[in-house]
This record gives sequence, structure tokens and C-alpha cells, in this order.
Amino acid sequence: MIYSTERITIAIPITKADRQKAKEFAQQQPTVEKQEQVERNTLAVLVMHYYLEMLEIPTDLKASYCWNPVGRLFADVADLYIPEAGGRLECRPIREGDHTCFIPQEVWKDRIGYVVVQLNEAYKEGTVLGFVPAVSTTMLGISQLQPLDMLIEHIDEPPVQLSRWFDNIFEAGWQAVEKLFGARDLSFALGYRGEAPRFRGTTKEELIKILQTTQKEKTRWGAAKRLWKIEPKNPVGGVRRVIDLGMQLTGYSVALMVAILQKLDQSVAILIRVYPIESETYLPLDLQLSILDEAGNPLQETQTQAEEDKYYIEHMFSAESGDQFSVRVTLDSTSITENFIV
Repeated sequence: MIYSTERITIAIPITKADRQKAKEFAQQQPTVEKQEQVERNTLAVLVMHYYLEMLEIPTDLKASYCWNPVGRLFADVADLYIPEAGGRLECRPIREGDHTCFIPQEVWKDRIGYVVVQLNEAYKEGTVLGFVPAVSTTMLGISQLQPLDMLIEHIDEPPVQLSRWFDNIFEAGWQAVEKLFGARDLSFALGYRGEAPRFRGTTKEELIKILQTTQKEKTRWGAAKRLWKIEPKNPVGGVRRVIDLGMQLTGYSVALMVAILQKLDQSVAILIRVYPIESETYLPLDLQLSILDEAGNPLQETQTQAEEDKYYIEHMFSAESGDQFSVRVTLDSTSITENFIV
């Protein structure tokens, strides 16, 4: 779970020895353009190395592609290997005043994230501006960067593996809906308020048949919600788990529920909901629920409105095995992000 507030940048001094190392690597290159690229890439990597060192997160410069003469020569790479995460963090440099950062297509894969480092004109200081978990375009806007505290959580916390839920293997913190809400609040937590009238009076056997035969996702979820009421633990109704997000959204207590259904084509139907919990009856005004793709781009977004009393807000979508996505809950300048892999 990743908690975030407004973005804070970190300035790191660049030493004379750092500049000499960057020059040494640069002088091995065949063209002036390549020399400048390697020099700036090396400085960006060193800045991030020192930043993570301050946080006691070990890195391995020698295991990084950019520290290999062949890697530097034949690719535009600025990676920093992080042993604990078992992956490479791409560290891309920009100049003061730049509003976008170039991300070469050759580094779009095999990275655990991308950080942007702003170098000053004299190369005496580098400012770590933020990060994104993935990219799918060569030009990354600085406004798209996520805060650095989210980077640390991203490095430390692997995504929730939804495929394991079908085998009843759950990550810590993810509880049965009944356990978190209890009998008093269970009816609204399972979605009975606003339930589709077409399923009222439908028998358990009829609901199971709908779930096993129809391909219409709204119909399947409607049947699943009704089955949750009749027989909450019936496996045909999919798997549901909920996590208490605590009072991290400016004092409001909310919970995130994720439900999954196996589809006939072996892909997975996913339902995401946010609920108020404890003493709260409704979600707060302007609370936003966003579904993000692997590159951090929003796929679906919704938020509570002034004229509506919201018991919950939700999104429904489908994903293939191996797909990654994130769920972000935002209120004012605070957000909570949870990462998933199908």
C-alpha cells in the first residue's frame, strides 16, 4: 500500500570525483553527442545512488548496464541496479527548465521504475523530481511524476498477485469482507443497496447458471452480488477481499474491496470498490477512485459528487494473466495507491 502527499523534491550534491567519473566514461565515446549523453546519464545515476544510499537502500553500480563500457557504447542507458528489488531503476537526466523528459524506447522494459533527475548547469547538484513505475512513450511530462515516497514503497512492496487469490492465498492485510465489516455493516458492504431489481427473487441455482454461462460482465456482476447475499462463500461468486486503508485520507476512514471472477475465456473480471468504514456513513465529497495502467496512465476515474450520498464508488474491468494495474484513492492532496498483477 502506498500513501502519498504533495510531491517533495530532493537535491543531492555532485562532487568533483563524480564529475571526473562521468567525464571518464564520456571520453570513451566516439561522438560529441554520445559523450554528452553518457556524461549526463552517469551523473543522474550517481545522484540516485546517493539518494538511495541516504535511505539505506543498497545499490550495485557495477551490476548496472550503464557501468559497462559495452552497455554505454551501444545503448542510451542510465540504469541503477537495486539488489533488494531484483531490478533496475532507470535514472533519466533533464536540464533546469525542462518540462518533459526523454525516455528512449530501448529502456521501456526490464525496469522496476523510472526517476527523473534535474541537473544544474554546472553539474554540481542534481535534484530528484519524482518517478513513474512504467512508461509507454518517449516523452514523459514532469507533471506526470509521482512523489518520491511512492518510489520507496514501490521498491519495497511487490504487487498483490490476484491469480493466487483463486487458490486462497492472500497477502497480509487483505481480509474477508465479513471479518472487516461485521454483521452490522455487511449488507451494504456486499452491495445490497442499489442492487439490480432483476435479480431479486432469483434462486441460487439460477444465479450460478448465469455466472457460468453468460459473457456479459454487468450481468455476471449483478448475479454475483445477489449470490453474495444468498450464499456469501459460494466459490462461483468469485473471490472478494478488503483492506482497511485506515484514516490516511485527511482523517477519513475508508476500505478498498477487490473482487475477481474467472471469465469463460480464462481472463479475469475485476471489481474495485471503496467504502466508508467505522463511524462514517458516506464517502467524503470529491474522493476519487482511479484505475491506472502499468505506465501509470489513468484508465478509469470516478469521484463522489456534491449532490450524491455515496455508500461506495466502484469500477469494473477485465484483465489478462500477467497484466499489471494500480488502484489509486485520492482526497485533496493525499492519495493511497495499491499495485496489482493478474
